[in-house]
Amino acid sequence: MRILVVEDDNILREATVSILSGEDYIVDQASTGDEGLYLAEQGINDLIVLDIMLPGISGLEIVKNPAKKWLRYFDIASDSKG
Repeated sequence: MRILVVEDDNILREATVSILSGEDYIVDQASTGDEGLYLAEQGINDLIVLDIMLPGISGLEIVKNPAKKWLRYFDIASDSKG
């Protein structure tokens, strides 16, 4: 399975990528919404682990894109309170 992780927090993104890679998943990563959308549009990922609040376009804009039919995604939501 190939997973795309889109998260702007470097520590959280790297930890997620490390855990998934350790489970033998192929993992792609992006730190902005624009980069995440670009990679998602390539259509090579089976699952997207997605932050909602991203630089550039938001995670919600990525999954609500009417031209795209995301089969599976998981959103990561957090606020300033953690």
